[in-house]
Order: sequence, then structure tokens, then C-alpha cells
Amino acid sequence: MSKEKDVELQDIEPVKETRSEDERLPQLSRRSKGKILCGHAKLVLVIFVGVIGAALWHLHREYARDTSVFLILAIAFVLLFLYFAGSVVFFACFWAKDGGNTENSPRGGTKRTRFPVSPMACLERGWKIKNSIFDPSGKYFLAQRHLSQLLECFFHCYNFLSIYICSLPLPFSTALGIIIMVGGTVNAYASLVKRSLHCQNLLIIFDAVMDVFMVALPFLFRWYGIKVSTPTTEAVQIVLIPALGLFFKVKTVWSEIHRIDLERIERAVHGTVDGRVKRIGRNRHSIYRESKERRDALKAQNLVFRPCCRHTISAANVLATMFLFILIVFQLTAKVDDSRCQDIYSKEVWDGCEVKIPFCQSPFAPTCGCTVLKLANYSQRTFPPAVNEMSRLSNLYIYSGILEFIPDKLHATLYDMIVVDNHLATLPEKIGESKTLRVIDVSNNELEVLPESFVKMKELQLFAVNNNTLRKLPENIGEMDNVGFLDVRNNRLKSLPTSIAAMPRLYAMYASGNPVCHDYNPPQKLKIENDLCEQQCSDGCRSLFLGDGYCTLRYIIYNKKPHDFNVPAYQGCNVASCRYDNGDCPSS
Repeated sequence: MSKEKDVELQDIEPVKETRSEDERLPQLSRRSKGKILCGHAKLVLVIFVGVIGAALWHLHREYARDTSVFLILAIAFVLLFLYFAGSVVFFACFWAKDGGNTENSPRGGTKRTRFPVSPMACLERGWKIKNSIFDPSGKYFLAQRHLSQLLECFFHCYNFLSIYICSLPLPFSTALGIIIMVGGTVNAYASLVKRSLHCQNLLIIFDAVMDVFMVALPFLFRWYGIKVSTPTTEAVQIVLIPALGLFFKVKTVWSEIHRIDLERIERAVHGTVDGRVKRIGRNRHSIYRESKERRDALKAQNLVFRPCCRHTISAANVLATMFLFILIVFQLTAKVDDSRCQDIYSKEVWDGCEVKIPFCQSPFAPTCGCTVLKLANYSQRTFPPAVNEMSRLSNLYIYSGILEFIPDKLHATLYDMIVVDNHLATLPEKIGESKTLRVIDVSNNELEVLPESFVKMKELQLFAVNNNTLRKLPENIGEMDNVGFLDVRNNRLKSLPTSIAAMPRLYAMYASGNPVCHDYNPPQKLKIENDLCEQQCSDGCRSLFLGDGYCTLRYIIYNKKPHDFNVPAYQGCNVASCRYDNGDCPSS
């Protein structure tokens, strides 16, 4: 019996001695893992993704009534931000496979994680194809990168022809064209030459910077340069493709950095000295580690990305760049005859064009185009007939004058129409056909009725018609689902349509100074943030504008700068009766 026990002991003891060497290695503390996983490159990426997500959320708030594209993009970047942060926390706190199990190490030294075995073999096949295309180690990754950059170059060229030269001043659209040319030149050279891993780092950074510039610059210039909003369709067209490209580029960079960090953790464990873990800092010399695996992957990618494909993509980039170069040189050297444009529109109208777009109708033939028209003290009762031909006019601002009529075709492309302190007797009969108008301010005119088609404007969000002679509002005005702001003060309204209570997004309505307010009880379903018939502190001020952080001068357009249009400073909310906009305006 004792011999049998000795045999059993002899069988057991060697097993204890042959235990895996990796199981006897010391493990890194959570603090040490966190230090490696939270390098400066990752912190920059996390901050970058957070800023992009915040910017997209701001765009969503601006265009929430029109589209949900920006909301979806903002959610995608927020989820990416949480994924970045969560992956660091998980691997720092819960990932205990510091050394031995290469089969389970995340895309590490020898063996990759396989897609879980599933009855649906097509999913596994699809996963492998996806990795071969989008994984930085996939054999088609290099070809995919160059092809996507070529498509982005074409997309930017299309935006240049359809948006930039039709909505921005010539110098700024030229600057955007030069940026596109630089990007096309770099992509043409990079696709022609076999790149090292270090070049991949630089190209990814360059592509990301290009995407940010091509999204941010048009918005910033329109908002802060010429102080007009970007139409919804143009905003989506400018943002969507670069934002998607930026999403995948950032995710690719993060995946590579994260893989390198996990390999560094394994090397730190295997590099122990006298049982202690070797110290490794939080920084790395390169996004892509110059490992044998990565060099072999790059060789495989170069074999797949054949010379014929390289030359084709490079030639396409060169053609796009040369086309833009020739176009920009022609536009800079061509001269627009201002005297001819003044003969067509009148000197007063042409001088009031704040953003001239001479190459919108034809990139190689200058015309008298205008997209932002601002006039003060207009001296004519109507516009010249040629104004109807301003096919890309998006913003019309007329402050004071004797204008009585607005041409029927002028509203077709308008985004904002502000005609105040004039003698308008009617609005265009077909104004309801407009699919772009969001703001109409016709305060201080002589309007008595609104066109029958008025309620068909589904995109209208703000309508100010105070200080006119309106006798009634359309009975079916409740069908205007997007209207959120309605000012009908100081008219001759004896009743209000009951359908107003059905307007789902109406948050502010002002009706004081009308006979209806003498004994009117608003419907309980009417949910607005102000008192409907409350007398305002000033004729040009609304209670919602008091103390909002802007010095509101008479009309909404004056929120930003007091002296843009020669408007007297002490108007609107900037008067003593409004306590100088509750402190937002200087009292002297």
C-alpha cells in the first residue's frame, strides 16, 4: 500500500515542477498597466474624439429640426469615446493574461484572436474579409486606404464646385481649393511610392488634419466671417463623408496604439530582473511599432497593391489636382466687370452684395452672382427684374427703405429673409413653394394679409410680422410643424386660429397690441414660455431675449455686432425701459 502511495506521489510531484513558466512570472499592478495604457498619444486621441463629438452635438442642436444626421454622428463619436476609455479601464483592471497565453493575447505576438465559432459560417467569413480590408495588418488595407483617399479627394472637388464657389467669397474658396490641391498632391505621391511604417504615421495624421479643416473652415467662416448660417443640405454634404472618414481613421490609430501597449505590457513581464518587473514608460516612439509582424504585413500589402493600381490612383489624384489648379488660376486672373453688374442690378443693389460668387453658374465664365444681399435705406419701391436671376441668393437683409414688393422667384433659394422698416404690402404669392426658408422677419411694414400658400412652408422656424396691419392669420397655421417663434404684436387681429395650439414646436408667441388680447383666454394646450399678451419693455425687444448673453439690438440679426448695418445703438432691448437688455448691453 505504501509503495502505491509513493508511486502516486512520484506522478504528482513532476506536474508541480513542470508548471508553465508564465504562471510563475510576476504580474503588473493595475497602476503600472494604467501608466502604460494611458500614454500621451491616447490622451490626445481621447480629447480629440471628445471635441469632435461636442462639435457634432452643437451642429445637431443647430439643425435638430431639419435632420438627425448630426445626432447620429455625435452618438457615434460619443460611443467611440466611451469605447476608448472603457478599453483602458478593462485592460488595466481586469485583463490578467500578462504573459503566457498568446492565443488569447489581443492581436499580439504569435496568434490572433479568432472569430467565435458559430453555426453561421458566413458571419465568420465576413469578419475575416472585414479584417483583411480595414485591419492595419490586413492584406487589402493599403489599397483600401489609397482608394478611400482618392474618393475623398473627388468628394472635396465636388464640394468645391457645388458649394464653396457658390456660397463663399472668392479668396476663401480659393484657399479651400489650395488645401484640396495639397491633399491630392500628397495622396498622389504616397500612392506611387512604397511607404515605410513611419510614413504611415505621418499620412494618417495628415489625413485627419485635412478632414478637420475641410469640415470646420467653411462653417467657421460663414458664421464668424459673413455672419450667416449654412443651409441644412449643404451642412450635411460638407460634414458627412469627412466625419465618417475621421471616425474610422481615429479608430484604426487607437487599435494600433492599444495593441502596441498590450505587447509592451507582455514585454515588461517577460523582461523581469530578479523577480521584479522592468520599468516601461508611458510614451512610444511611433504609432506603429517597427516589428517583424508589421513589416511582413506591409510587404504583403505592397504585393496586393500592384503597380498598375498605384499608377491608376496616383494619376487620378494628379488629374483632380491639375483640374483644380487650372480652375483656380483662371478664377484668380479673370476679372469681374463691376460696371456691367451695376448696369444689370443697379449700383445700389450690387454694392449691397456682401458675398459675390462670380463663378457659381459657370466655373470658367464670370457672372454677376450674389449669395448674401444686405441693403440699408433702400431707395426703390421694387427690385430690378434681373434680381430674379440671382439663382443662389440664400440670405436677403433689407433694413429700412421704401420697398413695396419682393419678386416672386426670389424666395426659391432663400434661407433667411429679413425685410424690416419698409412698405411691403404683400408677400410673394408662391412663397409657400419654398423648401429652404427658415427665417422670415417682415416687421414694421404694411402687410394686411398673408398669401394662401404661406402655411405650406414646412421648414419655417421663425416668423416675425409685428407692427403691420394684419387682420387675420391663416386658419390652418397649425399645420406649420416647425415654427417655434411667432411674433404678431401690434396688428389688427381680433381672433387667433384655434389650430395654433396644435403647433408642436411653438415655444414663444407674442400677440400684445392686438384687439384679441383685450379679453382673450389662450387655450390650455398652448404651451409657450412667455405670456401671450404681455406688453414688452420695448417695441423691438422680446422677453426671451432679455439677459440671454447677447446685446440684442432691435431685431434678431443685430445680436452679434451693434454697428453692422448703421443701426442706432439705443434700440431693441438696449434701452432704459429694458434695463439695457438686463445688463447685456452697456448703459453708455
